[in-house]
Amino acid sequence: MAEGTCMDCDADIEYNAHECPFCGLDNPVALRWFRECYEPDIKQARENGKLSLAADLLFESWYDAGSIPDYYAWGEIHRQLITIYQENKMYERLIFQLCYSATFYEHGSPQDGYDALRISKEIGREDLELYCYNEFDSFNQRFYNKSTPDNMIDRVDELSNKVLRGELIPFNPPEFGVKMWKDQ
Repeated sequence: MAEGTCMDCDADIEYNAHECPFCGLDNPVALRWFRECYEPDIKQARENGKLSLAADLLFESWYDAGSIPDYYAWGEIHRQLITIYQENKMYERLIFQLCYSATFYEHGSPQDGYDALRISKEIGREDLELYCYNEFDSFNQRFYNKSTPDNMIDRVDELSNKVLRGELIPFNPPEFGVKMWKDQ
């Protein structure tokens, strides 16, 4: 019989287990729901060149993984989202995803924040660069009671002044939710 991994205790269990025999978790197999519910449709969308649909399905599954919570799936789907967003130049989605990873959930990566800032600069999107700074500032204030790092203050001020002068429209992502990128 095929084996899976329990999302809670990491025990090797039967793939079709309805309850983990070690910790009692219901529907315990990590990534199972993703493989069965989403992966076939995502694969088909990619094969048919419907990359926006594939990205939407991936985002929906990533959102669901956080609700379960299935951290194995969350990490795997996050990596797939980053790849599809980069390959298809879906920069708003990419920067949002990287900043979210760096600032809003416990399994996130500070490296994603550095990547978001680097990418926004490489593509010349000052609106996305300012978004990164604002997200980092908000995170640092909330969790560490720290303000903008000294090495970033001048750039944040420069971009903020461009907004005040009407030279830069800030990036504001859609309201966070499972359907946030639909029709974008």
